[in-house]
Amino acid sequence: MSEPAEQNPSWRLATFALWIVFFAVGLLPESVYYTLREAGSVTTQDALINSPYFITVALAAFLGYFSWNRSREELVPEKIAWRTAAQNGIVALLAFLPLPLGLLNQVAEVPLPGVRRFIYGIAALKLGAWGYLFVLMSLYYALGNGRVFAWVAHVFPIAGTETKVEAETAPNPVEEDEKDA
Repeated sequence: MSEPAEQNPSWRLATFALWIVFFAVGLLPESVYYTLREAGSVTTQDALINSPYFITVALAAFLGYFSWNRSREELVPEKIAWRTAAQNGIVALLAFLPLPLGLLNQVAEVPLPGVRRFIYGIAALKLGAWGYLFVLMSLYYALGNGRVFAWVAHVFPIAGTETKVEAETAPNPVEEDEKDA
């Protein structure tokens, strides 16, 4: 791979604004899905996709691919790039889960305290995962460095046994090929 291309600051701002839209859609995928279906006058029988989970899976897959691609552009070792992509994709599945947050004020009426705590816990996990990914993307666009994805690869066990130092000092295959030539 070659050196990463410099990104124009105006494009950086525009793409970050697009990510904000993606994250807004991911926060409430069920509402967005039904609003778009109603705006398009699509009936259930005519709909190609009948579930808001399509938005969840599509956004999670895209975020995972984006993480992998940006890591590879920064010459992060392949193994760490794949693990980072898998980790961010799994977290994105939780972050973009269709959970009507507007109904959380009605959870207090659930008679079983264990169920109430479970619902609040799922909502907290969803918002925590969403916040983690939003901060990750904010750091990527603020720092302009795809290595952000490799730096956070060690937050979860799926990241493997490599240390940050090993990830940052791993031999660059491009440089090794140039030395051999």
